[in-house]
Amino acid sequence: FIPLKGIHLNMLQEDQIRNLRDIDLLVRKKDISLVIKSLKEIGFSFKNKDYVFNSDHLEDDYSYDINPMFNKHGTCIEIHYKIFRKTDCKISESMFKTSKKFIYENQQFFLPCLEDLASHLIFHATTKQGLDNGIQIVIDLVNIFEMRDFDINKLMNISVKYNIREELEIFLIILKENKLIKDYQDLELSKKYNFDKRFIKRFT
Repeated sequence: FIPLKGIHLNMLQEDQIRNLRDIDLLVRKKDISLVIKSLKEIGFSFKNKDYVFNSDHLEDDYSYDINPMFNKHGTCIEIHYKIFRKTDCKISESMFKTSKKFIYENQQFFLPCLEDLASHLIFHATTKQGLDNGIQIVIDLVNIFEMRDFDINKLMNISVKYNIREELEIFLIILKENKLIKDYQDLELSKKYNFDKRFIKRFT
């Protein structure tokens, strides 16, 4: 499996811990049953006791995850098999193909590149969730942009591929206007978008 979003960030940041609402994992369809079995062995279960996972019921054209699992402490794990609802999900395909080994607390994991992490966070905070993440997305992007291996040009390029270029530029404007990304003040942004000033004000 591939750790996503907040849990991915926490694995990279030794000096701070990001609050999590849940733990998101990206899992290949063929491995979902095995992951469910492993989670049950450590005390996780489906809230709906009657729910039985059936891979034949996965809706390729709409669904992207299965029912969440919880342990007795209320920790929630969401198993995703893609990021976008579309059948052709380019970002999850990229994550599966390009994730690299990462050792965390003596355990081996596979983590996506920083640019895919940023793309997923931007998509989740805008198109998917309708801006319910508040200031957290801004904090996340600042932290990612400051990481040594982050490549802003790569992010700009793949944002077109993932169809989130406008969403990315909204946050780049917010970060630039508030001088939160020192190294990218000369970044050239498109002039074709008509951003809603009320939207930008929510983050400034």
